[in-house]
Amino acid sequence: MGYCTLARKGQLQAGSKNVSNVSLIDSETILLPPLHIKPGMMKEFVRALDRNSPCFQYLCTKVSSLSHAKIREGIFDGSQIRKLMMDDSFTDTMTKIEEGAWNAFKEFVKNFLGNIKEPLYKEIVPNMLDKFIPLPSLTVQSSRDLNVPCRPKRSKALLLSSS
Repeated sequence: MGYCTLARKGQLQAGSKNVSNVSLIDSETILLPPLHIKPGMMKEFVRALDRNSPCFQYLCTKVSSLSHAKIREGIFDGSQIRKLMMDDSFTDTMTKIEEGAWNAFKEFVKNFLGNIKEPLYKEIVPNMLDKFIPLPSLTVQSSRDLNVPCRPKRSKALLLSSS
């Protein structure tokens, strides 16, 4: 026996919420960042790098276990991202704009996606987005195009697609 009762199939109506029990907490106050925000932002960062830059070349040598196509598309797992975040030589190969975006990404991962969310996370997210937008090869014009949660409302917090 479960704690939740589900509506029968005949009772469901298209276009309505079809909820039989009221939630104990307000869903607007819940912020559950999906697990794919960090790889998604890493993908945006790598896609924005110039393929002939020293930073991209270093990235290719550092994660040589991945195919060149995966590196070019920015497909990394969590352990590879953590290794790059701890690698000081990686930041030495970056331009000032790339380094600013990378440092903002590291701060975002530590203070927004970490075990303890920084109370001022609303300032961390826009700061990272502002650092990402000037990247030369990035094709976004605003922070909305990057699809990162910047507001505590659940409906707007889960914007990052799994692409």
